[in-house]
Amino acid sequence: MLLNFTFSNHKSFRGEASLSLVASSLSDEASGLLSSEALPANKKGLPSAVIYGPNAAGKSAIVSAFDTMRDHVLLSHRQGKPGGGVIRFPFALDEKALKLISYFSIEFTISSVRYSYEFSTDGKSYISESLYSLFNGRTSKLYERKGGDFSFGRSLKGQNKTISNLTRPNSLFLSAAAQNDHPQLLEIFKYFQDLIIGLNIAPLSSSLSTKDKIDPRVISFLTLIGTGIVDVSIKKTPVTPKAMEMQKELRNVFKKFVGGEVEFPDDDDDKQRFELQLGHRSAEKKIKYLDISQESSGTINLLNILTPIFDALDHGKLIVIDELDESLHTQAVEAVIALFSDPLINKNGAQLVCTVHDTNILDSKFLRRDQIWFVNKDREGKSELYPLSDIKLRKQDSRERGYRQGRFGAVPHGSLESWLNYFHIERNVK
Repeated sequence: MLLNFTFSNHKSFRGEASLSLVASSLSDEASGLLSSEALPANKKGLPSAVIYGPNAAGKSAIVSAFDTMRDHVLLSHRQGKPGGGVIRFPFALDEKALKLISYFSIEFTISSVRYSYEFSTDGKSYISESLYSLFNGRTSKLYERKGGDFSFGRSLKGQNKTISNLTRPNSLFLSAAAQNDHPQLLEIFKYFQDLIIGLNIAPLSSSLSTKDKIDPRVISFLTLIGTGIVDVSIKKTPVTPKAMEMQKELRNVFKKFVGGEVEFPDDDDDKQRFELQLGHRSAEKKIKYLDISQESSGTINLLNILTPIFDALDHGKLIVIDELDESLHTQAVEAVIALFSDPLINKNGAQLVCTVHDTNILDSKFLRRDQIWFVNKDREGKSELYPLSDIKLRKQDSRERGYRQGRFGAVPHGSLESWLNYFHIERNVK
């Protein structure tokens, strides 16, 4: 379970930004709050958080921060080059920020243990890295790193010294430990492996193979929200020898680029192409299958995200999605959020973090005030993140009306009238 995520000097965020999925002491109705043995009895986790803000305010930068931290953990040792630097995306509108460190920190639980992991980098190497655990009210250091100096807590067993000697300046110790099968740290590494980030969700239609089956819950969901879809079929067509040869060449190039550590589908899958077709009930009460290209962009978007969403629900994972409401009706968006808020469906403590524009769901019964967040960008291009629960608001007040009136910030600068007047003036000048 994710508790807190903090980062700084990343993209449009120059200063520190923190997203908390720990329920506050609000008197709001509890909507599917999550329990954990790692938390005190009076503390609960939140099943979801939705983030609002105008275009280019920094919402996508938050998703990118999750993705960047995950990539550093998973790839820094395996793909980093000796003598190379560390990929980062510092705030670009201030020359001083380019010289400042970028920082990432995450607090999460695994079973009955609470973990705190963080690292910082200047783009050349990792400046610091640490991992602490909290169990039965006692905090223990697993390891700490400052530059090339490592110190280990007594609770961390294994080949710590040997692995630290293998850890390059541009590699995280956690990444190196996982690649060397450190028994204790593999569990922490797996937490990052299991993170589902919307930036990495492949289109379903382009990732099908002979072994794939569409989760029947995806079709049920699409049926229930009124898309007219009642069934699914995978059409197989042979691939031409020329296309197969081109595919092999592309794979060889890709393997060379990433160092050969990549898995591809079986050769049998190369000989066929798989096309997803969705069944609609015709006027004659028969099911007519249509190619996915004939479906609306909203339906295609749902197809792409619902499979990883059900994966998250089944295994208690965190899923982070940018623009969940892209091409979707309000009720479809609210239905996705409701899946995570329903304890009968979300039995394993899955969590959803998403950015949205649709203000209609602000008053949803599935969202408490501490689950609603805003991103605002100032005149210097710096973004800030804050929750609705920090703003004084009566329970009976409409959140949507308050947001649209600008009471919470995180809305476009100016007004519709001022924008229209500007273009009227421009037209007259021409």
